[in-house]
Amino acid sequence: MLLKGKTHYLIPLQLKNERFHTGRALLKRFFFALLICLAIINMNGCSDPAKVASETTDRIEGINAVNKVTGQSILKKIALEGKDLVVRGEAIRKLTDHIFLVRIALEDEDSFIREAAFERLADQTLIEKISVEEKDKRVQLIYKVIRAFDDIDRIYRFRLMSDISKAIRILNYPDIENIFGEIISLETNWSMSSREYIKRNTSQRIEVRGEIFGCSIRLQNLAQPISHHWESDFPGETYDSFICAKVYAADLISSAFEHLPVLMLAKIALKDMDSDVQIAAIRQITDQTVLAKIALEDEDLDVQIVAIRQITDQTVLTKIALEGKDSFVCAKAKERINELILKQ
Repeated sequence: MLLKGKTHYLIPLQLKNERFHTGRALLKRFFFALLICLAIINMNGCSDPAKVASETTDRIEGINAVNKVTGQSILKKIALEGKDLVVRGEAIRKLTDHIFLVRIALEDEDSFIREAAFERLADQTLIEKISVEEKDKRVQLIYKVIRAFDDIDRIYRFRLMSDISKAIRILNYPDIENIFGEIISLETNWSMSSREYIKRNTSQRIEVRGEIFGCSIRLQNLAQPISHHWESDFPGETYDSFICAKVYAADLISSAFEHLPVLMLAKIALKDMDSDVQIAAIRQITDQTVLAKIALEDEDLDVQIVAIRQITDQTVLTKIALEGKDSFVCAKAKERINELILKQ
């Protein structure tokens, strides 16, 4: 039984408990609401698909973001600046601007991206949108290239187009086109090759396939076309089922470069963005100063080595051996000196 005199102590205690529990509940609700707000803010900051596709290094996330983008200007930005090659390739597959695609096919430094651009340009739905009376010379040229590969299986053709595009780009360069004239025609041929292997630790025989690829380009001002063919180089052992031929633009354009003036060759050797093209130019250069500059300053090791192989002045080679920034380059310079001494 409650005592009348003590009832007023119990009422404030109940109120106190109610206020405590009510305040605690409100505090929980406040923090829950705060978490929701932060989550929304975070989602808004990261939900822009264009931003995600351009900046992410997560391939799946990037591809999903590209699939949400429809604006061509945004897709172009992703195609040029994306941090993941596959994400850039997905953006290219959604592009419809054939002039922009031609630029990528001829000028991008990565073979995978050039290949994706060629594949998109060869898409029938895109071809049908392009006027038969297309005036852009580079577009006309690229479709001349695409038609030359019609008889090659799609599995192989776009990779080979990408490899050959290095030669097409430099031959289409205005200063060089002024000398050789336009590319009149381009022909290709392709066939399958193979080699039999015995699977290790068994008697099982396995056929590994390869390829033989040839390309011929006729230039307006050259009497004979420039041409070359490449074959798969089968290794002693392999786990691959197909060995690609190593197609180098330098092999194709070297004979044309024999007709270029020295100053133009030096400019190409020193400044071109592609090592294949640089090497083709270096093979025609005898100026020891230019060769030494390439051997000492170029950032591509293969280009430096080719330049060293062209040098015949032992004094120049000694300078490279002493001043070269890369120990391998220095060693190659010394190796070349010894080679020249033995020939004396």
